[in-house]
Amino acid sequence: MISAVKKILLLLIPFVFFSCGMTVEDASFTAKLDTIDKLIFQSQYTDAQKILKSIEGKSYTAFQYIAISKRYINMKNFESAEKILAKAYKKHPKNSQVLAVYTWVLLQLEDFESASNISE
Repeated sequence: MISAVKKILLLLIPFVFFSCGMTVEDASFTAKLDTIDKLIFQSQYTDAQKILKSIEGKSYTAFQYIAISKRYINMKNFESAEKILAKAYKKHPKNSQVLAVYTWVLLQLEDFESASNISE
């Protein structure tokens, strides 16, 4: 009886992992974000920024761009956040989250004209 349950569990485990929809690349990206968060918490900003730079070029989704920008924002590096959000805006100009975060960062940089243009 127990061996039958083990066999069923062994068959179900892969389905559970694959059904969550996360690719290997997504898992790697998320793991790097976790590492970056730990470095930021420990005020190791230089190391955090190195990892951020390494994943910037591999970003494609609005979520990924926003996740990177939020790490820069946490380090008060609004210039780098603005650069990554400009890329996000070019690729995802109608994404409301990109628009909101990008506008907010532009306001932090006191670029009121650009913020006004983006938010229209």
